[in-house]
Amino acid sequence: MIPVRTPVQLASLQAQLEAMAGNLGTPTVTPLDMAVVASYTDPGEPGGQPGHPAVEIGPPVADRQEMTTYPLYVATPELLRLYGLDSAAIAADTEVLTARTGALELVNIPERRVYPKTRPLPDTRYTSMPNSMVTASMMARHGWQPARVGWLVAADHPLTERELTTARNLATSAGFTIESRHERASLGSLRTGAVAAGALLALGILAMTVGLIRGEAAGDLRTLTATGAPRRIRRTLTATTAGALALLGALLGVVGAYVGLASVLHRDLDALTDVPVAHLAATVVGLPLLAAVAGWVLAGREPQWLGRRRLD
Repeated sequence: MIPVRTPVQLASLQAQLEAMAGNLGTPTVTPLDMAVVASYTDPGEPGGQPGHPAVEIGPPVADRQEMTTYPLYVATPELLRLYGLDSAAIAADTEVLTARTGALELVNIPERRVYPKTRPLPDTRYTSMPNSMVTASMMARHGWQPARVGWLVAADHPLTERELTTARNLATSAGFTIESRHERASLGSLRTGAVAAGALLALGILAMTVGLIRGEAAGDLRTLTATGAPRRIRRTLTATTAGALALLGALLGVVGAYVGLASVLHRDLDALTDVPVAHLAATVVGLPLLAAVAGWVLAGREPQWLGRRRLD
């Protein structure tokens, strides 16, 4: 529920926002409005402030089932610019811009629930960023009104600990919310480093496994050598074994990781749509290929013990 604020209250919040933003250099401040049906007023809890329910969107569900919904922000030109979108380029019949997928319906409106014409919206993965917006044409068509719910402040530089602490203190006193994140580049480097470390560990374990397998297959290798099998045969056997084991381990690791993530994020599986294709390809394709090449190279020399029969 969006509380009804007087112009004086909004001006007070604006002043506190400017005080907080003044400690962040020259940040970008974007007003945030949500769509409401002005004729609908909810008195709220006893002793609370009345307000308007926000127009929300969510997947359709059967009657009497709990529905997960997301508020619709007003797609102002300032908000669209944060996503790199131009309001003039949006088709006139587009009603909702959303990062959500699948069938969607509107709630908290007097009309019957409808399935809006949607357009994909880039998903930033920042929880404070609006992920569903209603266009101006949709607002005018239904007579909905914008209600100021806050401001989005984006600093123009990485915040120092002092700046972040000051901003948090000011935000707490004003009732604002602050979200700080590392840059995507640093997160990408962390992911790349984790994949590289995992690959090295997997190759180490794989080398020991292949060594044990070759030890157990010493009799077969001795027979191949005695019958004149060239080094290419031994290399092919070792490379195939190493590559197959690495591929199986990579597939099991990826499947296990996604099953674990799905069990944690089962209420919001949209978070899994951002697939790290490059890292998965390096794991599923690159690791087995590297293991096969290493097996081929290291299996080229004929061990001295192959020419001698072991005494029991």
